[in-house]
Amino acid sequence: MVFTAAQLKGKIKYFAKQKNLDARILLRIYMMERFLERITNSNYVDKIVIKGGVLITSMIGISLRSTMDIDTSIQEFKLSKQNVQAMIQEIINIDISDGVIFQIREFSEIMDNMEYPGLRVSIDAIIDEMKVPFKVDLSTGDAITPSAIEYKYRLMFEDRTILLKSYNIETILAEKLQTILSRGILNTRMRDFYDIHVLMSIYKEAL
Repeated sequence: MVFTAAQLKGKIKYFAKQKNLDARILLRIYMMERFLERITNSNYVDKIVIKGGVLITSMIGISLRSTMDIDTSIQEFKLSKQNVQAMIQEIINIDISDGVIFQIREFSEIMDNMEYPGLRVSIDAIIDEMKVPFKVDLSTGDAITPSAIEYKYRLMFEDRTILLKSYNIETILAEKLQTILSRGILNTRMRDFYDIHVLMSIYKEAL
């Protein structure tokens, strides 16, 4: 589906009003979806595993959760700036006829006490003259027990899904609990507690 910038703004504004959501967040999520669909059409679809906020937002719905970036774990891939730059460039060069252009702004190391090495890629998504920034975080070495699953990611404005590799529910909860325990009384990330509560409420039959 192809939108002009004006059409997209109008659709986002209407959707935001209907759902009582922030239009800026919805716009960013839409652009991140455009990036995710390019992953599904790339040679890296089996190597990139989505996790974190982008996955949880999809699982519980944007009315209950939002996200500002795309968190991923990379499997069978040597994580270096050179390799990541080549991979991201290949992904954003994929044409899926949606009118969106992506530009890489910068790379940086993730310095938030991660146990495993990580890189952050800052990207601009562009339609006409409208530019929307977001980030893609990539890490490696994450334990996924028993393994990553195939996840049907439902698109915001289309009645279809795209197939991505993702964390399973057990690994999502385990990682959240590990974060809470490791931070102890210094933990100010209330979203970790919130995510556990909502996920266990929605997916209790699957656990």
